[in-house]
Amino acid sequence: MDNEFVMPMVLLVDTSESMQNIDYNTILKRMKECLQQDHYAPDWVKIAMMSFDKEVELLSDFVSVEEMPIPKLVLHKGSDMAKGIQAAADLLETQIELYKDNTETNRLLPPALIIISDAGYSSESCKIQEAVKRAEALHQRQKMYLLCSDNCDLDKAFEVTELVLKLKVLEDDFSFIFPWEWVEEMNDYYFLETYGIYRDLPDDAIKAKEDRAIDEGWY
Repeated sequence: MDNEFVMPMVLLVDTSESMQNIDYNTILKRMKECLQQDHYAPDWVKIAMMSFDKEVELLSDFVSVEEMPIPKLVLHKGSDMAKGIQAAADLLETQIELYKDNTETNRLLPPALIIISDAGYSSESCKIQEAVKRAEALHQRQKMYLLCSDNCDLDKAFEVTELVLKLKVLEDDFSFIFPWEWVEEMNDYYFLETYGIYRDLPDDAIKAKEDRAIDEGWY
């Protein structure tokens, strides 16, 4: 690894029984395809996968895009999202510290936590807020997205993050996650590494407030 950039990403999927209408197999395959087709992601993204219901399970530790598995998910009772976010933060923190200790060979890009859920979690609001603050404190440009199903509880979703997007199984383009738009033209890696530059959000990004522009407060 010679002076390459690294973007740690955790995909946290809701495996509670309320997600029974979600085709995770198709979603995960589409996400992997999008990562593989991106110009930089195959070399820079390290992705881990976790699931949460009443318990949290590590499905896959950090691997390259090419090695990203498509696990068969089993649904269970319960939906402790707070526990899931805390576990994801633990995992991201370990990865961030690893690359901070290897600054001569790796340059850390802003990490991302992507949650797929209907936000029907059973966690107490105070536990959610505590978990979110923990995750947000990992990096000044930490991004947390919630990709929501059609039956999503939006009030509870916005307790987790303002970055709430509709989950469209077949048409989703996950490129908005990546912080390297215009990197070749910009040629300013310090700015990229410090602040991050994100692509335009998809048209179906959900507003927390009706009077707020979709790009206002997202970057």
